[in-house]
Amino acid sequence: MKKSILFLLVISFSSLYAQVNTSNSRFGVGTVIYGTTARDLSFGELGSALYETDRVNLMNPASFGSFNLTRADFGQVFEASFVKQSDASSYYAGGYFPGFSLGLPVSNAHGVGVVFGVNKYSDISFEGSRNGSINSGSSFVPDTYKEEYFYDGGITKVSLGASYRLPFGWNIGASADFLMGHIEYEASNKFNSSSVVDAVFTREHNFKGFSSTLGLLSDNLNKYFDISDLEDIRISFGYSIQSKLNGDYAVYTMNTTGSPDTLSKGNTEVTIPSRLFAGFSVKFNPRTKIYADFLTQSWKNFAITNSVSETLTNNFKISTGIEYNPQHGSSMFVDDLSYRFGLSYEKLPYLIGGESSYRMSAGAGVSIPLSTANYLDLGVQYSFNSGATPSSVKDHTVKLMVGLSVGELWFLRTEY
Repeated sequence: MKKSILFLLVISFSSLYAQVNTSNSRFGVGTVIYGTTARDLSFGELGSALYETDRVNLMNPASFGSFNLTRADFGQVFEASFVKQSDASSYYAGGYFPGFSLGLPVSNAHGVGVVFGVNKYSDISFEGSRNGSINSGSSFVPDTYKEEYFYDGGITKVSLGASYRLPFGWNIGASADFLMGHIEYEASNKFNSSSVVDAVFTREHNFKGFSSTLGLLSDNLNKYFDISDLEDIRISFGYSIQSKLNGDYAVYTMNTTGSPDTLSKGNTEVTIPSRLFAGFSVKFNPRTKIYADFLTQSWKNFAITNSVSETLTNNFKISTGIEYNPQHGSSMFVDDLSYRFGLSYEKLPYLIGGESSYRMSAGAGVSIPLSTANYLDLGVQYSFNSGATPSSVKDHTVKLMVGLSVGELWFLRTEY
């Protein structure tokens, strides 16, 4: 089983850079991705205060000591978007691999766990085109052409983190994050006449660097409140520091022979703004738990080589979710199914026509037990955005998620 898991992770990693078209991903570092598993996406995407034995909670490194088995989480997302602007509409579909995580329990009694993960932090993928014409009386200038725009890239985060339980019961955690980014923009004019060379302009940025995330997760506060109808209450806090990523850029075009002709190149520095999150979770009984989270990030401080974008603003995300695991089913199989629902409301980091836009999401999912501690996760999420200006791009997006969460006893501690 161990070899099978590692093989699946390697195969899945090869599709990590698959892209999906999104209407606003051409701004900044693209669409920021919060949920990296089928459970996350169907459960509101955040959940920093969840402390569970059967999942790796990447949002908060203070939760890494919760599981008592070596656990691997990975999956696949399929996305379809219906986009409309003014009197034009489009349909895009695709899939991407959000990443994987591997959690190693060290000491459940002391809340010590180590987690390694490779996940998408953001995604840039946009293609557009329009027809144009040149009003000229010269027979040497073609009168019609097609403009094409292509945006691609995003950021991948490789993280390694650990947690520890303090003497008074609260958990602390930290992760070292290595960010790798690529932003590419290409514009071209393709003329209908074969006697004219197409015009192509390309700009690329490649960068990488380190960041870190700190997390705090409380002990079960119901030990102090002693509320008879509740089993577990926890609160969480976390902070990702602002990071500086260094790399290079190049700007080039195509010459008359069709070969790249470099216009300029040099070093670049990309500023990724800090992130702050907080949340709470409540477990009513072994069957039912809920959570709520708030996350904010100052994207107006995003910069490429000290140049701040005027199309970005500060954003926030509010999410809530509920999970139900019935204890009295009609059979052993149904008895172990768990269901989850989630809602989120997000102020997007993009300014469209100088105005902010917002996104609402709703998700639902189910976990199907394959064997003890191993689950197949299925989920669906529907989301749409809204903007105040007529130029805002309206899109309705449906995501289908499938994930696998595997738990195994890789290490056995013996006492002599």
